[in-house]
Amino acid sequence: MPKFMLGHSLGAKLQTITLSATNDAVSAEELAGVGFMSFNNFGFKNTITMAKSFAQELRNDRVKKAGVDTASVSDDMSGGGGDNNAMFDMLFNLAEVAVGAVGVEFTPSPDDTKRILSLKYDGKLQSKTRLFVFDDDELDSS
Repeated sequence: MPKFMLGHSLGAKLQTITLSATNDAVSAEELAGVGFMSFNNFGFKNTITMAKSFAQELRNDRVKKAGVDTASVSDDMSGGGGDNNAMFDMLFNLAEVAVGAVGVEFTPSPDDTKRILSLKYDGKLQSKTRLFVFDDDELDSS
């Protein structure tokens, strides 16, 4: 039976690292194909920014479905607005600054991951790999 590897988002990143950087990974000869959906190679600071954007979209969607003007909503439980939105934004901005100042980063970093892939993700694996990208997906690094 053919073997396939399929990874999504950060799981796809972990699979690329496993396939390219370890001797214990399933060999390219054993795999019929590799698929990565919405490959995520963002840094920690970028991830906070994306989480902020995602949370704002969820909030706005909830308010729109309720048929309420987002600018007039002030109850955080009904979607957030007014002073609650400002506090929410301030907390995410503080987290971004703190992460940048402290230098916290995922390991391997996005640059290290690119280097590992360029050096170790060989031609056999590349020929068997397909990237699946979704329209309007801002979280995709493919």
